[in-house]
Order: sequence, then C-alpha cells, then structure tokens
Amino acid sequence: MRSSDTSIDEENLDKEWVRQPKLVEDYAILLADARLEMEERKQDMDITEVEIKKSIRDNPEEYDIKKVSEDQVKSLAVVQIGYVKARRKFNRAKHAVEVLQAKVTALEHKKRALEKLVDLELFGYNRGIPSKKGREEIDERVRHSVRKRIKIGGGNVSR
Repeated sequence: MRSSDTSIDEENLDKEWVRQPKLVEDYAILLADARLEMEERKQDMDITEVEIKKSIRDNPEEYDIKKVSEDQVKSLAVVQIGYVKARRKFNRAKHAVEVLQAKVTALEHKKRALEKLVDLELFGYNRGIPSKKGREEIDERVRHSVRKRIKIGGGNVSR
C-alpha cells in the first residue's frame, strides 16, 4: 500500500483519472482477500474455542475444576494459549480489513476531489482565465446581479 495512491498530481489530472479505476479495483480486491482471511481466522478461533471447551468438560481435573459449570468453561477457554493465539490472528486479520477499507474510502474521496479539480480547471481557476463555460457562468451571475439591483432600485434605468 502506497500513500501516493491517494494523493493527486494536479498537473496531470488526465493521468490521475486514467489511473483511478485501476487503483479502486486493486484495493477492492485486496479488501476482499483480507475479508476472506479474516473470516478464516474467525473460523479457526471458533474451532479452537470449541476444542478447548470440550477438553475442559472432558478433563476438568486438568484445569483444577471440581464441578463443571458453563461459566467456568467459558472463562477458562478464553484464557488458554491456543485461544489467545487464535484471537490475536483474528484481530490482526480484522485490522487489515479495516486498513484496506480506509484506503478504499480514501480512494472514493480522491475521486470526488478529482471531479472538483476538473470543475475548477474547466472554470479556469488555475490559470486565472475562465474557460468558455466559466465565462458564461460569470456573465450569467453578473446579469443576475444587475437585474437584482434594477429591481431594488425601482426598475428604471437611464442610459
């Protein structure tokens, strides 16, 4: 994962737009793979927990239990080294999913930023010179402003 994948080269908006769909695809695939890994780690953790609970029920004396209760089994199971290791693997896999989800979200924000930068470019923002569309919008705003002033002033304009 590169942080540059979410940065924008304002001088090359065309290249950024060409690159954007592939970046989204790449990270979406990485996210799907990470979700699969997380689900597999969750399954491993659940299996480990069931095996440990069974072992506790079958051999309570090994766990220094005189009378087996479900609460005891549950509390003992989650502190066994096998379960702790499985839980850590699941937590790391879950973290990887969350990091990739953040990257996919950042790429969505980049898309919106690219759209706005293109709009600004079309209006001539970066050159200080409005494009034709930008000039038309400025002219329309000026006409609207003039009409508004005329209405406020009583509607009579002398030439």
